[in-house]
Amino acid sequence: MVRFSVVFLAVMYLMAPMTSEAAYPPDPTSDIPWPWSNETSVADIQSQFNDARTQENNQLGLAIPMLTLPSQSDWDAMSQGQKALWLINRERIDRGVAPLHGIEDNVSQVAQSYAQYLLDHDAFGHEADGKNPWERLHNNPAINACHDFLAIAENLAVLWGGWTLPVERSIYMWMYDDSQVSIPWGHRHAILWYPYNDNSGPSGKEGFLGIGVATGPHTNPRGQRVTADIIVMNVFDPCSTWSYSQSQYELSVTLRGPGGGSVQSTSPGIDCGVDCVQMYDGGQTVTLNASTDACVDFAGWSGGGCSGSGSCTVTLNNHTAIMADFVARDGDGDQIPDCQDPDPDTPNDPPAASGTDQEGAADSGGGGGGSSSGCFIGSLR
Repeated sequence: MVRFSVVFLAVMYLMAPMTSEAAYPPDPTSDIPWPWSNETSVADIQSQFNDARTQENNQLGLAIPMLTLPSQSDWDAMSQGQKALWLINRERIDRGVAPLHGIEDNVSQVAQSYAQYLLDHDAFGHEADGKNPWERLHNNPAINACHDFLAIAENLAVLWGGWTLPVERSIYMWMYDDSQVSIPWGHRHAILWYPYNDNSGPSGKEGFLGIGVATGPHTNPRGQRVTADIIVMNVFDPCSTWSYSQSQYELSVTLRGPGGGSVQSTSPGIDCGVDCVQMYDGGQTVTLNASTDACVDFAGWSGGGCSGSGSCTVTLNNHTAIMADFVARDGDGDQIPDCQDPDPDTPNDPPAASGTDQEGAADSGGGGGGSSSGCFIGSLR
């Protein structure tokens, strides 16, 4: 099967002057393309993103951590929007940018409607329907009635020829292979943009994401009708009086004990050590798992009906608080934490050398765990 790759012009709509202050983390110094291949698994996605992160670290002298994606079964159970949210929020969080609040139905409807329009009309571009992205967003009554100023609105991508992992590849392309457009790295800036107004919902996260995907016949640059995937990403910043659904409830996780432990949800939302609060629809079941490093062991759960040291599964019918308790690992039982023990496999170690205060030694556990075409738009209302 022949596949084609074309870079379209990136377009930015401005209704006010750009500020000189950066609104996003630094860009790579050169593109890091996803190799032309047919990956299908979570392991493949993780490998490609981590290779790009390694190259970005080398280019910029950074220490962006490597990704650990959910299991294959958990990933397969996610919607395309949930997968996009997971990847986008990890790219934001791991660069010190607050995460987006979540997927929102109104934004998703706008994105899906435009993706289908582009497919049905064999078109591509931000104004193919005669409207710009903010006009499409404002045509939604809920968004029009309650939004804050935001300088970005939409990313587009089209992949001709039946590529695997179209959403994952689009996010990768926007993040790592985006210098050869009229606004270099504009799609990446839209993903990592941080001047959201954190004035609604749980503190520390703001902004809604919508993902639209339409698949079917579309004309490629050679004039051939082939199977294509069109991906639309829209974002918007809700105003302070945005009415979060009364059927949504807050799930919060608190880590207790020495550093080195973290908690993740199998569905997008909780990655505690970084992101410990998430709103979920009423009746949604969320499973939490605890992770440890070499310095701590997981002691167990409390709150929300959870106990023991296995997974914690809660059904959200009320605001729910979960505590995850961690203890210092002491493999040989000599009451000296392994990270401070010169011989963690041998009990009854000799007394510490003179002048060493073992109880006051540094906590080694540290803190809380802690092909295609693209088109970007930034739009001011």
